Amino acid sequence: DDFRGAPFRLERVGSIKGQNFYNDAKSTNPFATLAALEVFKGEKICLIMGGKLRSEKLELRNLFKDCELEWVISIGEAASLIQEELGIFYQGRSFKDLEEALQFIKKKDQANY
Repeated sequence: DDFRGAPFRLERVGSIKGQNFYNDAKSTNPFATLAALEVFKGEKICLIMGGKLRSEKLELRNLFKDCELEWVISIGEAASLIQEELGIFYQGRSFKDLEEALQFIKKKDQANY
């Protein structure tokens, strides 16, 4: 619990009802995201990923197959492509931006999904 991470690298930014949130904005590609997820091995994870679309093909299916993801929330330009590739494996939703995604998370928590 003392680990805070470096700025934008697994930086704990808050919690909602005991669920911690980390900013890993330095993960600018799927391999960096996968490395960050290794820190949370054995924990249920809600991954928020996306942003600017840099490629028409992400090839995430095999990359994330062994991760213990509970939800995949995608945002930005890459949102639909992320859901297309990961939606068959995990529950997920797409949102226009991070603010909209966080509003959903707060509502989801209140509704006790």
